[in-house]
Amino acid sequence: MKNNKYPFFLVFLVWFLPSCVVTNSLYVNDPTPLGKNNGFGYLGGGTGIKPKIDSITNGTVINFSNKIAAAPVLSLGGQIGIGDHMNLRGTVHFPQIIGGVGLKAGTQYGFFEKKSKFNLALGIDLGGVWGRDSVKFLGTYFQTPHEVETAFNADFSMPVSYKFKENFSVILTPRYCFYSFDVRRDQNKTMSRQFAFKVPVLSLGVRIHNFYLETTAIYYDNNFYPHFGVAYIFPKDLTEKTKSLFKFYSIIIL
Repeated sequence: MKNNKYPFFLVFLVWFLPSCVVTNSLYVNDPTPLGKNNGFGYLGGGTGIKPKIDSITNGTVINFSNKIAAAPVLSLGGQIGIGDHMNLRGTVHFPQIIGGVGLKAGTQYGFFEKKSKFNLALGIDLGGVWGRDSVKFLGTYFQTPHEVETAFNADFSMPVSYKFKENFSVILTPRYCFYSFDVRRDQNKTMSRQFAFKVPVLSLGVRIHNFYLETTAIYYDNNFYPHFGVAYIFPKDLTEKTKSLFKFYSIIIL
């Protein structure tokens, strides 16, 4: 019998590779203005939206009927204050952990002071996701089922928060989102169809010390689709090291 060198890793890859393009539904909302040059970074995991493929005919023809599903994402992001009431934020996320890369950047304006228990803000985010045809792992290339080329999204949000204690706050965020996916018609061809839709979204987040828990409901095609996520917010001494990155973002965007 032929011995497989990496049996565990192959099983791992089979689970993670079915889809490459997944949006990021871990928002880490907080309407509190950070104040100029103050910021934080975080590492989190959650779920995002992907097109749900019905079936594949003859090994390559992709059958799709405008359905959506959830898939895991890994996120690294942060925020920095670029004014007394204006925050800038950015996120890098990895769909299905290794199946591609996504970028998201946004800004929000907070209407109350940082020390206020109640806060309200208006924000906008723009994002994009790009899939990969293959993944190199332990020196070996693995083909990924390339059913979706790219995805783009725009979010308009109004987060509202109440701080019960210094290290405990609850955030409710109504959001209106636009999504657009380029779904391939055939796995062997670049020709694709656009799958675009607009949806209302509602998120509930809880911040406890350095941990942030979030649940989100997306209303699409007369159905609710739940999403979940958790993030660890880096302590202030670690966040100091990320400030230069977000200052760079502010120069590019503004």
